Amino acid sequence: MRLTRRFTRRRQKKTHKFVIVGSGTAAHAAIEAIRQEDPEADILVLSDENALPRLDTDPYTSALDDDYQIAEPLMQTYNEWRRHLTAKLETEPSDNNIANGNNSNSNSSTFLPPLTLLLGNKEMRFDAEKNRICLGDGTEIRYEKCLIASSAAALYVLDSNRISYSLKDRINRCTTLTDFTQLDQLHKRPEIKSVTVIGGGFLGTEVATALATDPRNAELTTRLVFTESAPMSRSLPFYLAQELTTKLQRIGVDVVPDHLVTSLKCEGDADECEGVIVEGLGKGKMKLHSDYVVLASTHTDPNFRFGRDSCLEVDDVNGGIMVNAQLEAISGLFVAGNAASYYDPYLGRRRVDRYDHAVNSGLVAGRNMAASLSSSTGKMKNYRHQPMFRSHLQGIDVVIEGIGEINSSLRTIGLWVQPRNSSIHTRQTGMSSTTPPANFERGIVYYLKGNKIMGILLWNASDVLESAKQLMLSRPEMHDNVVEELQHVISIAPTDWLHVITT
Repeated sequence: MRLTRRFTRRRQKKTHKFVIVGSGTAAHAAIEAIRQEDPEADILVLSDENALPRLDTDPYTSALDDDYQIAEPLMQTYNEWRRHLTAKLETEPSDNNIANGNNSNSNSSTFLPPLTLLLGNKEMRFDAEKNRICLGDGTEIRYEKCLIASSAAALYVLDSNRISYSLKDRINRCTTLTDFTQLDQLHKRPEIKSVTVIGGGFLGTEVATALATDPRNAELTTRLVFTESAPMSRSLPFYLAQELTTKLQRIGVDVVPDHLVTSLKCEGDADECEGVIVEGLGKGKMKLHSDYVVLASTHTDPNFRFGRDSCLEVDDVNGGIMVNAQLEAISGLFVAGNAASYYDPYLGRRRVDRYDHAVNSGLVAGRNMAASLSSSTGKMKNYRHQPMFRSHLQGIDVVIEGIGEINSSLRTIGLWVQPRNSSIHTRQTGMSSTTPPANFERGIVYYLKGNKIMGILLWNASDVLESAKQLMLSRPEMHDNVVEELQHVISIAPTDWLHVITT
């Protein structure tokens, strides 16, 4: 990888075959796809980072061995919910992109041409008609094909960038791998006896579960604060979110729903911060003491610094830049990952902030960029992938997987496995009810709009994940007796073992 010059008084003009704006997961996937189609491709990566990654200087992680492994629950959470947001180049796009001594003239066929990386670009303007990007310092970059794959930013009501600097060792933004390493090392900080996790979505719930069930944190008190009435209630039916609350309380998590955190203040002298005062609104004002705070928002903001002034159409409902089925916004300009608002022929227009989507949309966009310039593979492909997510709550023995639109405001039909000798089981096969079963060990929740299945959530039913994927690809629509039909769509147990719950 080579660095291009910056901080120059003289305006520069540069031309590259491919320009990629962003350096996260979608950008890396696009680079790999371009290299597969065009191994000799000239690629420029524009990053808003001010420096390449360097050895970690964090006092709580710098002494760790290079082969240090984060505990599995936290590592799974990072990989699923935050890896696609990391703008830092924590790994190189490809190990083959760097030759010994950065020698870009190596004759060895094992080395690919190096990427050109241009750092510190906070401002840019697109001139799509002339295929150029104008940077804040006056540099003009021309391209044949361009991809916008900028990393999203975690979405908080609380402005995390304005939190007092004195709290820097007491606040964890749960974004980078270093952040998760710090979480994994809390047991080595004797001054930390309590942790407050802010955010009741998938990320916050997973972090709270991992901390509370780690045997190394036996002396640590974990609290989960969020604005909703129950954890994951934006996605799960209410009865299932309530079940999750019960499971969290059983492992010792102090669950604090219906509260909006409005400020984080240093407790004690600003030069010698002794803790964090967490203030918020809810049923009366909230004021809590915590030794450590984790900001864990699952939801994201597209975080691009351009749009209407660059002749790019922005989706006012979902956020993101609107693209067609090939992930192309306008001629020669593609968008992938969190930044893209794409049209799903079955679910409608949507923007997805999931790692699975970042990888697959980056691959399709990169392939289409290269294919559109190739005479041999000139046909571009539509983005047909149905993104999924996985939430592994290892400490409470729950694995949640979702495909499609997982939104609790939709009508839901849940099929739950209950043995015939269960106290709540009835002789009626698959009886429909609004009463929850005694426990939730295994089940499927269908999300419907009318008679059309919009999404599928699996609860400890990973063995039928492929069946769920195929079902969503088939654009399923039920007919008259929806409940009866759904019992036979994906088999998770004999029908006389199924308990049906509708919302």
